[in-house]
Amino acid sequence: MDNILVAFEALHTMDIRLKGRNGFMAMKLDMSKSYNRIEWPYLEAIMQRLGFEACWVHLIMTFVRTVSYPVLVNGHPNRKIIHARGIKQGDSLSPYLFIFSAEGLSSLLLRVEWEGKITGLLIVRGEQRSTSCFSADDSVLFCIVNIQEWGNIQDVLKVYKGVSGQKLNRDKTSLYFSINTRQEAI
Repeated sequence: MDNILVAFEALHTMDIRLKGRNGFMAMKLDMSKSYNRIEWPYLEAIMQRLGFEACWVHLIMTFVRTVSYPVLVNGHPNRKIIHARGIKQGDSLSPYLFIFSAEGLSSLLLRVEWEGKITGLLIVRGEQRSTSCFSADDSVLFCIVNIQEWGNIQDVLKVYKGVSGQKLNRDKTSLYFSINTRQEAI
């Protein structure tokens, strides 16, 4: 719920920002078949990086890796389909595992922000800038509208896709610009 409120405040800030030479954009990302694409080695590595005990990570990955689906051919059981990636939607543990995987994207964004390659949106004066907001499989990214920051965001998404297996659905991804964004910046 907190992330929804932060996203709402960020968009409200963008709506009322009438001054300033820098326009901002918000990118609402939609990952295509997000639960089905998570690479297992990536998920395991993220849980280890988050500091979970090795025996716990092993137990969770055992549950993730042992999912199989029987196939009926003409009403008779045939072979089972055994997956090599993804997490099962509908499982009560899956949203948490997905949030763990999104932590990798969050870490990449924090790193490029720390390096000065993207500038987050300042919602409250004197507070930290916000570059992202995550809620389960929804993500909103914030940056200044310019070609360098756009390219840096694209680079982050390319790295995240390469390691996690996630793929951006460009048809369902949307952009929102602050009211002070100049047309030539878009």
